[in-house]
Amino acid sequence: MGAAYSSDEDEDEEEEEGAYLADRVVPGCTETSAAATVTYLAGRAVPGSTAAAASVAVCKGIDLEHCTGLDDEGDDAEVRGIDLLGDDCLTLVLAQPQCGYSLARAQGVCRAWRRVASQEPLWENAVNTRWRLAVRGRTSSGKTTVDGERSWRELWRVFHRRNRMPRSRGLSFRAVSHAGGFANRVGAWVVVNHQPACRLIPALDGAGAARLSCKLLLQNLRAEVLVIRGGTAGLRLSLHLRDGRMLNVEQVGWSEALPPADVVGGGALVAPPPNLWVLQPLQVMVVEFFVHTPREMQFEPDALEACHLLTVTLPQSAQIRCRFEGEDKLWTHYEMINSTFYAHHDQDLETSK
Repeated sequence: MGAAYSSDEDEDEEEEEGAYLADRVVPGCTETSAAATVTYLAGRAVPGSTAAAASVAVCKGIDLEHCTGLDDEGDDAEVRGIDLLGDDCLTLVLAQPQCGYSLARAQGVCRAWRRVASQEPLWENAVNTRWRLAVRGRTSSGKTTVDGERSWRELWRVFHRRNRMPRSRGLSFRAVSHAGGFANRVGAWVVVNHQPACRLIPALDGAGAARLSCKLLLQNLRAEVLVIRGGTAGLRLSLHLRDGRMLNVEQVGWSEALPPADVVGGGALVAPPPNLWVLQPLQVMVVEFFVHTPREMQFEPDALEACHLLTVTLPQSAQIRCRFEGEDKLWTHYEMINSTFYAHHDQDLETSK
Protein backbone atom coordinates (compact mmCIF):
# COMPACT_ATOMS: atom_id res chain seq x y z
CA MET A 1 0.00 0.00 0.00
CA GLY A 2 2.82 2.35 0.88
CA ALA A 3 4.58 1.83 -2.46
CA ALA A 4 1.37 2.41 -4.40
CA TYR A 5 0.68 5.61 -2.46
CA SER A 6 4.18 6.89 -3.15
CA SER A 7 3.80 6.17 -6.87
CA ASP A 8 0.48 7.99 -7.04
CA GLU A 9 1.95 10.93 -5.17
CA ASP A 10 4.92 11.13 -7.56
CA GLU A 11 2.62 11.03 -10.59
CA ASP A 12 0.45 13.81 -9.17
CA GLU A 13 3.57 15.89 -8.57
CA GLU A 14 4.74 15.33 -12.17
CA GLU A 15 1.36 16.28 -13.61
CA GLU A 16 1.19 19.47 -11.55
CA GLU A 17 4.72 20.47 -12.50
CA GLY A 18 4.11 19.68 -16.17
CA ALA A 19 0.85 21.64 -16.20
CA TYR A 20 2.64 24.59 -14.62
CA LEU A 21 5.35 24.58 -17.29
CA ALA A 22 2.80 24.28 -20.08
CA ASP A 23 0.79 27.13 -18.61
CA ARG A 24 3.91 29.32 -18.66
CA VAL A 25 4.05 28.88 -22.44
CA VAL A 26 0.33 28.81 -23.26
CA PRO A 27 -1.73 30.32 -20.39
CA GLY A 28 -4.76 28.26 -19.44
CA CYS A 29 -3.27 24.93 -20.48
CA THR A 30 -4.10 22.09 -18.06
CA GLU A 31 -3.05 18.49 -17.70
CA THR A 32 -6.48 17.46 -18.99
CA SER A 33 -5.96 19.24 -22.30
CA ALA A 34 -2.40 17.90 -22.34
CA ALA A 35 -3.62 14.32 -22.13
CA ALA A 36 -6.10 14.99 -24.93
CA THR A 37 -3.27 16.38 -27.04
CA VAL A 38 -1.24 13.20 -26.53
CA THR A 39 -4.03 11.19 -28.12
CA TYR A 40 -4.18 13.67 -31.01
CA LEU A 41 -0.42 13.70 -31.53
CA ALA A 42 -0.10 9.93 -31.54
CA GLY A 43 -3.06 9.72 -33.89
CA ARG A 44 -1.24 12.04 -36.27
CA ALA A 45 1.79 9.75 -36.22
CA VAL A 46 -0.40 6.69 -36.91
CA PRO A 47 -3.62 7.96 -38.57
CA GLY A 48 -6.84 6.57 -37.17
CA SER A 49 -5.28 5.27 -33.98
CA THR A 50 -5.46 6.20 -30.32
CA ALA A 51 -2.39 7.10 -28.30
CA ALA A 52 -2.00 3.52 -27.04
CA ALA A 53 -2.57 1.96 -30.49
CA ALA A 54 -0.12 4.33 -32.15
CA SER A 55 2.52 3.56 -29.56
CA VAL A 56 1.93 -0.16 -30.00
CA ALA A 57 2.45 0.21 -33.75
CA VAL A 58 5.64 2.16 -33.24
CA CYS A 59 7.03 -0.40 -30.84
CA LYS A 60 6.03 -3.38 -33.03
CA GLY A 61 3.36 -4.98 -30.95
CA ILE A 62 4.37 -4.11 -27.39
CA ASP A 63 1.31 -3.47 -25.20
CA LEU A 64 1.90 0.06 -23.99
CA GLU A 65 -1.34 0.43 -22.05
CA HIS A 66 -0.23 -1.77 -19.15
CA CYS A 67 3.04 -3.65 -18.98
CA THR A 68 4.07 -5.84 -16.04
CA GLY A 69 7.65 -6.04 -14.91
CA LEU A 70 9.80 -6.52 -11.82
CA ASP A 71 11.03 -3.75 -9.58
CA ASP A 72 14.45 -3.72 -7.90
CA GLU A 73 13.26 -5.99 -5.09
CA GLY A 74 11.78 -8.60 -7.42
CA ASP A 75 8.13 -7.68 -6.76
CA ASP A 76 5.64 -7.26 -9.53
CA ALA A 77 5.28 -3.63 -10.57
CA GLU A 78 3.22 -1.90 -13.20
CA VAL A 79 5.35 -0.07 -15.76
CA ARG A 80 3.82 2.82 -17.68
CA GLY A 81 3.76 2.09 -21.37
CA ILE A 82 5.09 5.55 -22.13
CA ASP A 83 8.36 4.58 -20.44
CA LEU A 84 8.97 1.93 -23.12
CA LEU A 85 9.08 4.54 -25.85
CA GLY A 86 12.51 5.97 -26.49
CA ASP A 87 13.14 9.67 -26.94
CA ASP A 88 13.51 9.18 -30.69
CA CYS A 89 9.98 7.75 -31.00
CA LEU A 90 8.53 10.53 -28.86
CA THR A 91 10.33 13.13 -30.93
CA LEU A 92 8.85 11.72 -34.14
CA VAL A 93 5.34 11.87 -32.67
CA LEU A 94 5.73 15.40 -31.30
CA ALA A 95 7.28 16.69 -34.54
CA GLN A 96 4.13 15.95 -36.57
CA PRO A 97 1.89 18.95 -35.73
CA GLN A 98 4.69 21.58 -36.01
CA CYS A 99 2.69 23.64 -33.52
CA GLY A 100 3.77 25.34 -30.32
CA TYR A 101 0.34 24.79 -28.76
CA SER A 102 0.76 21.01 -29.01
CA LEU A 103 4.31 21.10 -27.69
CA ALA A 104 3.26 23.19 -24.69
CA ARG A 105 0.43 20.82 -23.85
CA ALA A 106 2.64 17.77 -24.29
CA GLN A 107 4.94 19.19 -21.63
CA GLY A 108 2.15 18.74 -19.09
CA VAL A 109 1.83 14.96 -19.57
CA CYS A 110 4.82 13.56 -17.69
CA ARG A 111 8.53 14.05 -17.28
CA ALA A 112 9.37 11.94 -20.33
CA TRP A 113 7.13 14.00 -22.62
CA ARG A 114 8.27 17.24 -21.00
CA ARG A 115 11.93 16.37 -21.58
CA VAL A 116 11.36 15.58 -25.25
CA ALA A 117 8.88 18.41 -25.90
CA SER A 118 11.41 20.92 -24.55
CA GLN A 119 14.00 20.13 -27.22
CA GLU A 120 15.15 23.18 -29.13
CA PRO A 121 14.81 21.64 -32.65
CA LEU A 122 11.09 21.05 -32.07
CA TRP A 123 10.52 24.64 -30.93
CA GLU A 124 12.70 25.97 -33.75
CA ASN A 125 10.50 24.12 -36.20
CA ALA A 126 7.37 25.49 -34.51
CA VAL A 127 8.68 29.07 -34.73
CA ASN A 128 9.77 28.75 -38.36
CA THR A 129 6.49 27.16 -39.41
CA ARG A 130 4.26 29.77 -37.77
CA TRP A 131 6.27 32.96 -38.28
CA ARG A 132 8.54 31.81 -41.15
CA LEU A 133 11.47 33.25 -39.27
CA ALA A 134 14.87 31.76 -38.44
CA VAL A 135 17.33 34.33 -37.16
CA ARG A 136 20.25 33.45 -34.90
CA GLY A 137 22.83 35.73 -33.36
CA ARG A 138 25.47 35.62 -30.67
CA THR A 139 26.01 37.68 -27.58
CA SER A 140 29.39 39.04 -26.53
CA SER A 141 29.81 35.98 -24.29
CA GLY A 142 29.40 33.69 -27.29
CA LYS A 143 26.08 32.18 -26.23
CA THR A 144 23.61 31.51 -29.01
CA THR A 145 20.53 33.75 -29.07
CA VAL A 146 17.38 33.60 -31.15
CA ASP A 147 16.16 37.05 -32.18
CA GLY A 148 17.25 38.36 -28.81
CA GLU A 149 15.90 35.42 -26.76
CA ARG A 150 17.82 32.57 -25.13
CA SER A 151 15.78 29.74 -26.61
CA TRP A 152 13.33 28.98 -29.40
CA ARG A 153 10.66 28.10 -26.81
CA GLU A 154 11.00 31.51 -25.20
CA LEU A 155 10.92 33.15 -28.63
CA TRP A 156 7.63 31.34 -29.43
CA ARG A 157 6.13 32.58 -26.17
CA VAL A 158 7.24 36.19 -26.77
CA PHE A 159 6.09 36.28 -30.40
CA HIS A 160 2.74 34.73 -29.45
CA ARG A 161 2.15 37.27 -26.67
CA ARG A 162 2.97 40.17 -29.02
CA ASN A 163 0.89 38.69 -31.85
CA ARG A 164 3.80 39.05 -34.23
CA MET A 165 3.04 39.06 -37.94
CA PRO A 166 4.33 36.10 -40.00
CA ARG A 167 6.76 36.81 -42.82
CA SER A 168 5.59 36.46 -46.39
CA ARG A 169 7.11 36.65 -49.85
CA GLY A 170 6.58 40.14 -51.25
CA LEU A 171 6.78 41.81 -47.83
CA SER A 172 9.93 43.37 -46.45
CA PHE A 173 11.69 41.50 -43.66
CA ARG A 174 10.99 44.52 -41.46
CA ALA A 175 7.51 45.29 -42.80
CA VAL A 176 5.31 47.07 -40.26
CA SER A 177 1.88 45.94 -39.19
CA HIS A 178 -0.15 49.05 -38.31
CA ALA A 179 -3.02 47.03 -36.80
CA GLY A 180 -3.45 43.48 -35.55
CA GLY A 181 -5.80 41.18 -33.70
CA PHE A 182 -6.36 37.59 -32.63
CA ALA A 183 -9.54 35.60 -31.94
CA ASN A 184 -10.52 31.91 -31.95
CA ARG A 185 -7.07 30.81 -33.13
CA VAL A 186 -7.13 33.14 -36.16
CA GLY A 187 -4.58 35.97 -36.43
CA ALA A 188 -4.98 39.14 -38.52
CA TRP A 189 -2.57 41.95 -39.45
CA VAL A 190 -2.92 45.11 -41.58
CA VAL A 191 -0.03 46.26 -43.81
CA VAL A 192 -0.07 49.37 -46.02
CA ASN A 193 0.88 49.18 -49.70
CA HIS A 194 3.03 52.30 -49.71
CA GLN A 195 2.78 54.75 -52.60
CA PRO A 196 5.29 57.37 -53.83
CA ALA A 197 5.64 60.18 -51.27
CA CYS A 198 3.18 58.17 -49.12
CA ARG A 199 0.27 59.80 -50.97
CA LEU A 200 -3.18 58.23 -51.08
CA ILE A 201 -4.31 56.82 -54.43
CA PRO A 202 -6.52 59.32 -56.30
CA ALA A 203 -10.07 58.31 -57.17
CA LEU A 204 -10.57 56.73 -60.58
CA ASP A 205 -12.87 59.53 -61.69
CA GLY A 206 -10.49 62.18 -60.36
CA ALA A 207 -13.25 63.79 -58.31
CA GLY A 208 -14.06 61.25 -55.56
CA ALA A 209 -12.28 60.46 -52.32
CA ALA A 210 -8.75 59.10 -52.37
CA ARG A 211 -8.03 55.49 -51.36
CA LEU A 212 -5.65 53.85 -48.92
CA SER A 213 -4.27 50.57 -50.35
CA CYS A 214 -3.75 47.82 -47.75
CA LYS A 215 -3.13 44.13 -47.22
CA LEU A 216 -4.86 42.03 -44.58
CA LEU A 217 -2.93 38.91 -43.58
CA LEU A 218 -5.00 36.08 -42.07
CA GLN A 219 -3.34 33.04 -40.48
CA ASN A 220 -5.10 29.85 -39.42
CA LEU A 221 -3.68 28.71 -36.06
CA ARG A 222 -6.21 25.92 -35.58
CA ALA A 223 -5.55 22.20 -35.84
CA GLU A 224 -8.23 21.90 -38.54
CA VAL A 225 -8.77 23.66 -41.86
CA LEU A 226 -10.53 27.04 -41.89
CA VAL A 227 -13.11 27.57 -44.61
CA ILE A 228 -13.52 31.24 -45.58
CA ARG A 229 -16.44 32.23 -47.77
CA GLY A 230 -16.70 35.21 -50.08
CA GLY A 231 -19.66 37.16 -51.33
CA THR A 232 -22.15 39.17 -49.29
CA ALA A 233 -22.52 36.40 -46.68
CA GLY A 234 -18.80 35.76 -46.35
CA LEU A 235 -15.71 37.64 -45.12
CA ARG A 236 -16.61 41.21 -44.14
CA LEU A 237 -14.40 44.18 -43.25
CA SER A 238 -15.64 47.26 -41.38
CA LEU A 239 -13.46 50.21 -40.41
CA HIS A 240 -14.22 52.74 -37.65
CA LEU A 241 -12.45 56.06 -37.26
CA ARG A 242 -11.57 57.56 -33.89
CA ASP A 243 -14.34 60.15 -34.29
CA GLY A 244 -16.95 57.39 -34.70
CA ARG A 245 -17.38 57.55 -38.48
CA MET A 246 -17.26 54.39 -40.61
CA LEU A 247 -15.37 54.20 -43.89
CA ASN A 248 -16.17 52.12 -46.94
CA VAL A 249 -13.82 49.13 -47.34
CA GLU A 250 -13.56 47.56 -50.80
CA GLN A 251 -12.10 44.07 -51.12
CA VAL A 252 -10.03 43.77 -54.30
CA GLY A 253 -8.90 40.14 -54.24
CA TRP A 254 -7.47 37.23 -52.25
CA SER A 255 -4.21 35.34 -52.60
CA GLU A 256 -2.02 32.83 -50.78
CA ALA A 257 0.81 34.32 -48.73
CA LEU A 258 3.85 32.22 -49.56
CA PRO A 259 6.84 31.80 -47.23
CA PRO A 260 9.84 33.95 -48.22
CA ALA A 261 11.83 30.86 -49.26
CA ASP A 262 9.23 29.77 -51.84
CA VAL A 263 10.11 31.02 -55.31
CA VAL A 264 7.67 29.15 -57.53
CA GLY A 265 3.94 28.48 -57.64
CA GLY A 266 0.94 30.04 -55.94
CA GLY A 267 0.53 33.56 -54.70
CA ALA A 268 -1.52 34.81 -57.65
CA LEU A 269 -4.21 37.35 -56.79
CA VAL A 270 -7.75 36.07 -57.33
CA ALA A 271 -9.97 39.05 -58.20
CA PRO A 272 -12.75 39.49 -57.42
CA PRO A 273 -12.60 37.40 -54.21
CA PRO A 274 -13.76 33.79 -54.76
CA ASN A 275 -16.83 32.25 -53.12
CA LEU A 276 -14.73 29.76 -51.15
CA TRP A 277 -11.20 29.67 -49.77
CA VAL A 278 -9.72 26.82 -47.72
CA LEU A 279 -6.95 27.79 -45.33
CA GLN A 280 -4.87 24.87 -44.04
CA PRO A 281 -3.41 24.90 -40.49
CA LEU A 282 -0.66 27.53 -40.14
CA GLN A 283 -1.24 28.80 -43.68
CA VAL A 284 -1.53 32.52 -44.40
CA MET A 285 -3.76 34.29 -46.92
CA VAL A 286 -3.74 37.90 -48.12
CA VAL A 287 -6.81 40.08 -48.63
CA GLU A 288 -6.08 43.12 -50.78
CA PHE A 289 -8.44 46.00 -50.02
CA PHE A 290 -8.98 49.74 -50.46
CA VAL A 291 -10.17 52.14 -47.77
CA HIS A 292 -12.14 55.06 -49.23
CA THR A 293 -10.98 57.99 -47.14
CA PRO A 294 -12.60 61.40 -46.42
CA ARG A 295 -11.80 64.13 -48.92
CA GLU A 296 -9.62 66.11 -46.51
CA MET A 297 -7.05 63.29 -46.33
CA GLN A 298 -4.14 63.27 -48.79
CA PHE A 299 -1.41 61.12 -47.21
CA GLU A 300 -1.13 57.65 -45.65
CA PRO A 301 -0.35 58.91 -42.12
CA ASP A 302 -3.42 61.19 -42.27
CA ALA A 303 -5.65 58.15 -42.79
CA LEU A 304 -3.82 55.83 -40.37
CA GLU A 305 -3.87 58.43 -37.61
CA ALA A 306 -7.64 58.69 -37.92
CA CYS A 307 -8.26 54.90 -38.05
CA HIS A 308 -9.29 53.21 -34.81
CA LEU A 309 -10.58 49.68 -35.40
CA LEU A 310 -10.85 47.24 -38.31
CA THR A 311 -13.32 44.44 -37.60
CA VAL A 312 -12.77 41.24 -39.59
CA THR A 313 -15.87 39.05 -39.55
CA LEU A 314 -15.61 35.39 -40.55
CA PRO A 315 -19.20 34.06 -40.32
CA GLN A 316 -19.47 31.02 -38.02
CA SER A 317 -15.71 31.16 -37.33
CA ALA A 318 -14.41 34.32 -35.68
CA GLN A 319 -14.70 38.08 -35.35
CA ILE A 320 -11.28 39.68 -35.10
CA ARG A 321 -10.90 43.24 -33.80
CA CYS A 322 -7.72 44.81 -35.18
CA ARG A 323 -6.83 47.99 -33.28
CA PHE A 324 -4.61 50.51 -35.01
CA GLU A 325 -1.43 51.68 -33.33
CA GLY A 326 -1.40 54.97 -31.47
CA GLU A 327 -0.04 58.27 -32.70
CA ASP A 328 3.26 57.79 -30.86
CA LYS A 329 3.98 54.51 -32.67
CA LEU A 330 2.71 55.72 -36.02
CA TRP A 331 5.16 58.61 -36.21
CA THR A 332 8.13 56.34 -35.54
CA HIS A 333 7.49 55.00 -39.05
CA TYR A 334 6.59 58.16 -40.95
CA GLU A 335 8.67 61.29 -41.42
CA MET A 336 7.45 64.51 -43.05
CA ILE A 337 10.10 65.76 -45.46
CA ASN A 338 8.03 68.77 -46.48
CA SER A 339 4.36 69.66 -46.82
CA THR A 340 3.99 67.55 -49.99
CA PHE A 341 6.26 64.62 -49.26
CA TYR A 342 6.35 61.93 -46.52
CA ALA A 343 8.84 59.10 -46.09
CA HIS A 344 8.09 55.73 -44.49
CA HIS A 345 10.71 53.87 -42.46
CA ASP A 346 10.44 50.08 -42.29
CA GLN A 347 10.92 49.49 -38.60
CA ASP A 348 9.90 46.30 -36.84
CA LEU A 349 7.64 47.17 -33.91
CA GLU A 350 9.21 44.39 -31.84
CA THR A 351 12.63 46.01 -31.95
CA SER A 352 11.29 49.36 -30.69
CA LYS A 353 9.64 47.90 -27.60
